[in-house]
Amino acid sequence: MSYSTTLKLCLASFLCAGLTFVSQGAKKERINIENSDRILLIGGSFTSGGARDFRDKGFVSTVSQLVDWTVDGYGKSGDCYFDGSMAVLKNLKRYHEKIGPQDFNITKAISVYAENDGIYYNLMPAKYWRDNIVRYVKIMKSLGIQPVLGTQFGNCSRTLIYSILRDVAKTEKCDFLDIASKGTLFTGKRYLPFWNNGHPGMRTNSLLWYEVVKYINSLERPRQGIKIFRNRRSFKINNINDFLFDTIPERMKKWREISIGHRRSSDSTIRYYDALDKRKIRSFAEVSEYLKLMNKEKVPFEKYCLLQITFPATSSHIDTASIKIKSKDKLSAYVRKYIDDSLIIADKRNVGFRLKNPDATVKAGAVYSSDQANHKGVTFTAVKVSNGTLICVPSGKWGSKGLQSGILTNLSGGGPKKINFFGIFKAPGKQYLKNAFKPKGVLKRVAMNDNVLNLDKAFLKKHMDYDKLYVVLYNDGRSFNLEDIQIEWNGVRTKERNNFLSTADNGKNILKVTKFDDSSISKWKLPENVKAQVPVDGCMPKGITKIVELQPGQTMSQKIRIKTDKPVLGKIRCWARYLPPVFNPNAKFQLRANDPPGDNVINEDSYDFSSVTFMITRPLGAYNRVYEFDALVPLHWVEIEQEVYITSPKKGGVYTFAVKAGDRAIQLAFVSFEI
Repeated sequence: MSYSTTLKLCLASFLCAGLTFVSQGAKKERINIENSDRILLIGGSFTSGGARDFRDKGFVSTVSQLVDWTVDGYGKSGDCYFDGSMAVLKNLKRYHEKIGPQDFNITKAISVYAENDGIYYNLMPAKYWRDNIVRYVKIMKSLGIQPVLGTQFGNCSRTLIYSILRDVAKTEKCDFLDIASKGTLFTGKRYLPFWNNGHPGMRTNSLLWYEVVKYINSLERPRQGIKIFRNRRSFKINNINDFLFDTIPERMKKWREISIGHRRSSDSTIRYYDALDKRKIRSFAEVSEYLKLMNKEKVPFEKYCLLQITFPATSSHIDTASIKIKSKDKLSAYVRKYIDDSLIIADKRNVGFRLKNPDATVKAGAVYSSDQANHKGVTFTAVKVSNGTLICVPSGKWGSKGLQSGILTNLSGGGPKKINFFGIFKAPGKQYLKNAFKPKGVLKRVAMNDNVLNLDKAFLKKHMDYDKLYVVLYNDGRSFNLEDIQIEWNGVRTKERNNFLSTADNGKNILKVTKFDDSSISKWKLPENVKAQVPVDGCMPKGITKIVELQPGQTMSQKIRIKTDKPVLGKIRCWARYLPPVFNPNAKFQLRANDPPGDNVINEDSYDFSSVTFMITRPLGAYNRVYEFDALVPLHWVEIEQEVYITSPKKGGVYTFAVKAGDRAIQLAFVSFEI
């Protein structure tokens, strides 16, 4: 037998034995609820929440919904830094009767204290308060936790509080989180029905969570972790892939995270969420469902469960992974897949006519002929007008492209009889347009064996989103319980964890006006029915006397001149909020989305955000738009910031800067564009 034949037989025997190649240095490791990278939010009543909040809609819950880190709460009404440090030192159990903060992994702890610490900086010299903060920091560091010292909002921006917290953070080499600066700006006049004895209600708690979310999303990615969600009852699906999402706000719209430790209103009194000044509302502690799972207790799900699993490595460095679900129910699973033949878009290009009138209204399905010689015998069926370009399906070969003028003549289907164009180009085809803006990937059913998913490297390379794996569990339409989740994996810990960091400083504003008072409103191009106004609750950021409200899809704009000799990094700043109708607690009330309808827009299952789109357009019309960005708009005023690189022709250029409301109305108090 030849050497080569022997080698082939040995190799075949090796492969048939079911052996796999293992990454050099690979180790068997475990991910579970207990060892997930976690951020703890600790503080007083602002942090704990209370009678003012729906279940899972307070400060700490909203933070967790909007980040990829696992988060839990440890707030208690009346606490100050001394109380918090003693609670951690004693390992007091707050949101589970058996589990305290020393019993699970905590990577960072963000503290939001100050208001209750007055006895240490008012009745006594402030050095006592500083000493309490240092004690708290030392206890956290001893437990391997990175403390983050946060301010509160509003009147907590006193120089004393701000400077002492910052000084301790600098001395102890820990992060300082400024919530107060923006909180002071956006507290403004308080509409008391939205406040509970000086505490932000559900409508106003973005005064706390917005800056915390920005901070967490600026951190490096979590090393490892598990986040768990229920399908949001208010989101209806036609098929399983409707649950897919590309962004965290999309995830929040479709999925609701399981409960973390917080206090909330009772179901019987939460109807007063918009009348918090009218009666005393009962509150109680919501046990953390993450801690329940850590204690191997049952956590119920009505129909679907989403697991977002973050690995300490990418698919290239994971050999195998085993996801073990403890449940008395026999579960099935879908796993999100990114590399699949069904995702290939076989796109046959269409033709695009650049219109002289970019705002022309053309009916989809209308058929046109062209006066171009090389279009003889070819018809063009209209698909849509996009950015000043009429996209059509040609009936045959349509010849050359370029800047050439001509006329389209309507043959059937209605719409304009003649359409003037000045350019012909290749355009996206039918299949591309059909798939545009859909969340990426597809959910594929994967076999489970006794509630265990066994995955190899080849599988993971087609299903992971860098370091994340998404698994949807279900029980054939029936409710089910989870009791524990354990992930065992073999591989090497290695991945980039850095996040994108903002680099633009505030520059010089180039808009004509930035506000909407009576002397400024005329400088904006507004829809006819949009006027400067005082909102119904009278609440506006400090220094603002009038705001505008854009209905869904409405746009306001200004012409701006930009001249730069090189690309510059600019920044858009916008103060905005979403204000749904104020609810009368005596009206018909719906607690959950599957309850009988009520008159309230906000309930336990509702998605309480709108969005805003910023657009910068070249002077030739909408088809030359160079920039478009969507941002989340919450229930209370926040400052939205967006960076944009921009340049101009050598002699400068006139652009249109526009702000557009999303699918819900938004209110605007200030907009600037700074370069």
